[in-house]
This record gives sequence, structure tokens and C-alpha cells, in this order.
Amino acid sequence: MKALGMIELYGYLAAVEALDSALKAANVSSLGATKVGGGLVTVMVEGDVGAVKASMDAAASAAERVGEVISVHVIPRPHESVGEMLKPSTPSAPEKSSESDPEPKPELELKLEPEVETVPEVSETPIAEVSDNAVIEEPVKAESYTEEILEKMSVSKLRTIARELQVDNMTREQIRFGKKTELIQNILEFTGREI
Repeated sequence: MKALGMIELYGYLAAVEALDSALKAANVSSLGATKVGGGLVTVMVEGDVGAVKASMDAAASAAERVGEVISVHVIPRPHESVGEMLKPSTPSAPEKSSESDPEPKPELELKLEPEVETVPEVSETPIAEVSDNAVIEEPVKAESYTEEILEKMSVSKLRTIARELQVDNMTREQIRFGKKTELIQNILEFTGREI
């Protein structure tokens, strides 16, 4: 291994874009993508030092357009132990018998699945139901939301609540792209509670 290039990104879409740009920008080969956890994905390439540096610059630039780049790093001459660490650990393969071939094992694929959060049920809190013609049938009791309850909810649920309450201190775009702390703060301000 001449040089190792790594780019850590938030989200699979940004990782695909980064790998595509890295492979197109210079003569490098892919070592794959690794799901780190929490939505982080690391993409690795190898090749000549100059090619790897150029491909990482291109990957970072392209990935920033569609996602968030956490870090980029190039190791010019990695120790051979690093290369061994990056290889997937496989048990020694048994000798093939001519009688019958067992079913081939499928290759491992990187699959990002959304993490499912369990949200405790809020007792006697009517949530507004929106029918097909988008008419609110039941009013939402805004005073039932406390900071503790909101902290336990997913960002998606907080966005839904902000829309249902028709929070006037955030635009629809701010609600759509808002972070958890921003949503909680604005919902509590709207309901008259302090953080």
C-alpha cells in the first residue's frame, strides 16, 4: 500500500458522492466504506501519494455539496499492520471437496438502517390528526409538553409537533431543517415555558 486516504462523512449519500468523486479524480482504488455508527461513514482509497491527496480533496469538495464532511486524512506510507487492520477478518477457508459445493455466502454490504427510538406515551395528550384535506380536527394541548418529554422525542416527532402547534417563531423551512435543541427551545418558547 503506497498511500491510504480516508474521509469520514455524515450520511451514506455523502459517502457515495465522495467515493465517486475520489475514484474519478485520480488513479486510486477503493478499499470500501465502513459504517462507523451514528450516521458516520468512512470511505477509504489507496494509490500513489499525489493521487490519493488529489482524490481526497475532490471527495471532500463534492461531499460538502450534499452532506457534512467530518474529517479527511491521508497517510503517505502506512505501516503494513495498518493494511492488515483494514482487511476484513476471515477464517481460514477449508479445502474444497469435489462432491458438492455449499451455497456461496453473500458478500457483506453496507446497509444503513435508521435507528428507531422508542418514545414513551404522553398520558392524555391529544395529538392533532390531519385528515386528507389537511384540516385539524382536534386542538393540541401545548401546555402538556415539558422539556423532559420533548428531550425523549425524536427530531421527526419534534418537527411534527412544531407543525401541529403552528409555532410562529419558526418558518416551515426552519422546522424542516431544525436541530433537536432548536426545535425544543422554540416549542417551549411558543408554549410559554423556559428552558
